[in-house]
Amino acid sequence: MGRLLTSEELQKRNIVSFVSVCSRCGLGYDSFEHIFMACSVAALVWVGLQGYAKRCFR
Repeated sequence: MGRLLTSEELQKRNIVSFVSVCSRCGLGYDSFEHIFMACSVAALVWVGLQGYAKRCFR
């Protein structure tokens, strides 16, 4: 981790980030964990990818 430049990572590198809320859903803190596990918009992407993978690899 640490390569995805979320607000959390920018703050760790002392880079000013004016936005700390998720730019996708607007609800959670912009962090790796939120983007990949808690964001409702990202969850829709994961569900879509899961459906795509099931169709492709039957």
